Amino acid sequence: MQLTDFEALSFDCYGTLIDWEAGLSAVLVPWARERGLTLTAEQLLTEYAGLEARSRRKNPPGSTQTSWPGACSSSGSSSAPR
Repeated sequence: MQLTDFEALSFDCYGTLIDWEAGLSAVLVPWARERGLTLTAEQLLTEYAGLEARSRRKNPPGSTQTSWPGACSSSGSSSAPR
């Protein structure tokens, strides 16, 4: 078997090579605290996962930013993390 035997290679690195939960938590926890929210990293990640799934059902992949208005309104905040 040689590399040239293949037309394409696929790597599953999300969650394996990339610790996406730590990355999201590093942004979401300070964002929530700045707004007086007392949500844990686990709670924020759970909420994010639900919003991302809902957004992906309604919008093409890559449009998860549209989920932030729902997250902000359900948390009592009016702005998305930057």
